[in-house]
Amino acid sequence: MLHKDSVLALAFSMDDELLASGDKIGLIKIWRVNSGKLLKKIEKVFEKSITCLIFGNEPSHVIAGS
Repeated sequence: MLHKDSVLALAFSMDDELLASGDKIGLIKIWRVNSGKLLKKIEKVFEKSITCLIFGNEPSHVIAGS
């Protein structure tokens, strides 16, 4: 469930209920903060590292950069 590679970016949703984490191999994971449950895994977003993340106005929107 955890990242196998180094986590380089983290972002909380505006309501602080969700956490997005991005790692060295381009994997993003979305977590529910209060339970620690993994909600979604988004693979191969970029062929490079995820270095920045931010939630959009809707918690279902995550913007990533490398």
